[in-house]
Amino acid sequence: MKFKSIAKKVAKWGVIITSPLWPIWVWVPTDLVETLYPNVRNQQEAYQILEEEKDKLGIKSPIDLRIYENNELREFGNQGYSGELLKKDGFAIGINRKDLNRIVLRHELYHIFRGDCERAPNEIDKTKDGVLEYYRELRKVNPNSLGSPKYFYLMEPRANIYSITGIKL
Repeated sequence: MKFKSIAKKVAKWGVIITSPLWPIWVWVPTDLVETLYPNVRNQQEAYQILEEEKDKLGIKSPIDLRIYENNELREFGNQGYSGELLKKDGFAIGINRKDLNRIVLRHELYHIFRGDCERAPNEIDKTKDGVLEYYRELRKVNPNSLGSPKYFYLMEPRANIYSITGIKL
């Protein structure tokens, strides 16, 4: 009996103590589901999936898909990014070749759908190299940043949930 009581208290306090990290509870299932989806074989297939998922979300704006063949975004701990283009004439999604699958595309598209990119403090440069340079500069200023609390606790978990379930929050 005493063991059950102690186990309940440990479980209760474990949830309370780790609750500030609840977005990680969403990331773990996302990573697991992502392993079930095959990587995209070629650029044509990537654009086909992009168009299918844009239609599901009703996104009409043009999207520039940038595939990083050498997985350069991993240098910053990223699989991909999405953002509004400088001239506000569409959006860009960048994804590492190794991470290119339907789940990551859906995740980045959901950021666009929810307007997360339009409210972002930075706008995406026209070139892939410009984005890499931006991330390098950001890391110099704040090397351990997980982003703003709104990004960490709201935007990312919401996009993760959509990417694996299709539920729009």
